[in-house]
Amino acid sequence: MLFATQASEKDSTAYQHFINNMPNLNVTYCIYVPMPNNVYNFFFKRTEDEKQDEMITNVDDIIEASLKSFLDGETKLYPRNKFMVFMINLVYKMVYPMFIKSINKKINIDNDKCINCKLCEKSCPLGCIKIDKVASYTKDCLFCQRCINICPKNAFTYKNKELSQYKPRFKVEKTK
Repeated sequence: MLFATQASEKDSTAYQHFINNMPNLNVTYCIYVPMPNNVYNFFFKRTEDEKQDEMITNVDDIIEASLKSFLDGETKLYPRNKFMVFMINLVYKMVYPMFIKSINKKINIDNDKCINCKLCEKSCPLGCIKIDKVASYTKDCLFCQRCINICPKNAFTYKNKELSQYKPRFKVEKTK
């Protein structure tokens, strides 16, 4: 079973890139779960608060219904569009690295705000960011933005403008 959470209004072919690059996976049930956009500083628009609340509220129902269907033996797969899979693979291999490199060159640290706590470095899942008066990223950066969003002083800037940190509008509750 594959849950694809995406910051978009509809499903995309991004999950197909993942599935195609993991040929040993035997996925028989795939569900798309819309989530608020967390990359609004650089492209797309920020999900409005009311819409965020609605999306988060719907997640439990979507997952619960999907798990029931999956456990009942149902299969659900999105149709694979071979052209779109080819295009997304091309984007990931050629365009995406250049795009990330270009954006990362424009991300800086406001040294007046930075307290050198290194939370940004510690939060990076791939260890791609290093802070030494400036931010530098390795070529493996996924652009997950954990470094930007965890900064307690919001010291990251893009094109010398303060970034709006993504602070999810949901609470994690313990299940019974």
